[in-house]
Amino acid sequence: MSRVREVGVSVDTAGSVHRNIVRRHAEDAAFYWARRMEGALAPQHDLRSLARFEFLLQANLEGLRVAQIESSHLGPRGEVLQPGSAGWDASLRRVKLWKTADETFVAAVLAIEDAGATGPLLAGLEEMACDQFDDLRGASVPPMARGLASAAAWLPWEASGPAVLAWARSPEPVLRRAAVSALALHRLPHSEALGQWLQDPHPMVRARAQRAVGELGRGDLATTLTEQLDAQHSATTPDVDPFACRSAAVQSLCLLGHPRGIEEVAVGLSHREARPLPPGLLAAWAQGADSDTLMTAIHAALQQRERWRTALALMRFSGQLQWVDLLIQMMEHQGQAEPVSQFFAEPASNLSRHAADVFAHLTGARIGDQLWRHAPEADEDADDAASDPRIPASRKQDPDDGLLWPDVDAVKRWWHAHRSRMSGLAADRCVAGLPLAEGSAMKLLVEPTATQAQRHHAALHLRCSDLSAQLFDVGAPLALQRARTAALGGVWP
Repeated sequence: MSRVREVGVSVDTAGSVHRNIVRRHAEDAAFYWARRMEGALAPQHDLRSLARFEFLLQANLEGLRVAQIESSHLGPRGEVLQPGSAGWDASLRRVKLWKTADETFVAAVLAIEDAGATGPLLAGLEEMACDQFDDLRGASVPPMARGLASAAAWLPWEASGPAVLAWARSPEPVLRRAAVSALALHRLPHSEALGQWLQDPHPMVRARAQRAVGELGRGDLATTLTEQLDAQHSATTPDVDPFACRSAAVQSLCLLGHPRGIEEVAVGLSHREARPLPPGLLAAWAQGADSDTLMTAIHAALQQRERWRTALALMRFSGQLQWVDLLIQMMEHQGQAEPVSQFFAEPASNLSRHAADVFAHLTGARIGDQLWRHAPEADEDADDAASDPRIPASRKQDPDDGLLWPDVDAVKRWWHAHRSRMSGLAADRCVAGLPLAEGSAMKLLVEPTATQAQRHHAALHLRCSDLSAQLFDVGAPLALQRARTAALGGVWP
């Protein structure tokens, strides 16, 4: 954009902003942030794709910042008489319309950059997040609160720190929870504050603080977590969602290598009717559980068709190559005509792609190279089956969307060619065809072609083995990942 200024003449630049372009920047920034968050732990993404999302996100955020400047009213000497608001107006419009985490993230970045903790822009977003929390009756973390915390974690601490510390002192639980989350994502140890948040009157804040204990490697707070687990077991008036607090505490204990966490998950997996455990909890538990315990849990999960996804999650994070033959059998079985036909009615029922992805996770095979086939085509009855009202909506969603269908014969040939080499690895556990040890884990963290799921597995191993003081966040901004890798002794590509 070009502007002509005449000495002594006030210049109104607001009319030089192309509003449609600014609105597109706001929409695209939210889109790329959401895609980046979805890909942070996904097997379909690696450092290269994460970098592409981040580049596009930053480019659109910069477009909104430029719009703020270009829509300012300037004085005769170029001084700002009234700050511009074109970027903010476009992002706020989308927040009011959708009230999602991704739209809130974009607006919160601009608001925090505008005036830190004291600006009216951020105050407006905070009020909307609190209203959304009230509308949900405190039953869950509102999406807008997630967006606020993510924006504060995305920006440098020098920019977002005042806002986060103000949230920490807020009487509103939704803002206190955002503070805990932002501080944990910044990997700040919280000093004494984390211990206080573990005693917060609201379970939503306590649950996030409990999860932060493991992320930050705060072994000094493990006793507090075990005491809270004991209190929950004996409570006569449980929290609104006791499972959230219990699973957060147990996950942190697993990350800290505490035997109580290993025991709690093993007991939960042994109950056939137990509530499914979160994937993050299973992943952390698998790092500390011994091989026999893992084998028992996987075999038990395989006995019930509805628990096969739990079995696959445990196989993935067990790092045990002994499951490869079973994974190939599952790919073959689930690729037959009847399971594929059922896939069109219930996408969640077919595990062929999921099994192939676990195979690739363990062995390092690239399903996207020569080991995939074209997706099956729907038959004439597929549309009728997909609209069957007897099938729950959750079963009609595809949890494996984005994963490729394996060519089972090609997978068998690949495994036949590489099996002897991997059988000779001097390790009980492997990731990406490498023995899971400190050196290979560090290599995976900086390997551009390693999937985000493999990088996360490596980070879990480092934390649970006390080889890293904190859990390495593979979804953090790349500049932070580069600095944290250097602190661990790794060399960024």
